[in-house]
Amino acid sequence: MKNEKDEILEFFKLIDKAIKYPHGYYKHMTTLSTGSILIIVTLLGGIFKEPEGIFAIIISILGFVICLVGALMILGVICNVVELIFVMFTEIPELNKEKFPEYLVKYKKKTDSLANVIEIVGPITFCAFLLGVIMLLVFTFINLAKRI
Repeated sequence: MKNEKDEILEFFKLIDKAIKYPHGYYKHMTTLSTGSILIIVTLLGGIFKEPEGIFAIIISILGFVICLVGALMILGVICNVVELIFVMFTEIPELNKEKFPEYLVKYKKKTDSLANVIEIVGPITFCAFLLGVIMLLVFTFINLAKRI
């Protein structure tokens, strides 16, 4: 039979698992955006000496930068939530019934802020990344067609 503290620990372990997925997703978005910007620099610096379709490359870079900034914002919010979970895990043995609701209110505010940021910034980040990829492909095809 589980006691109350074991149930609380299970609850926070589930929340911890739920936070790992968005963290991994946005961590990969930052890596892909940074890598894409490096690919653009490589294309401009060495492969295409006199590139055409500069509009596409400018939009692509802007898309990747917006994606990078948005993903970093979301990762910052996730880190705040993880910090709160860590604090709660370390203090659970000392928590009593009077103090626990105070922590739940604080935790709910943090998770609500995470949900709000992801709701607003998440789609913008994703669309900016897609726009960056599409414009990078447009730029590449324009310049490859010029070589053929």
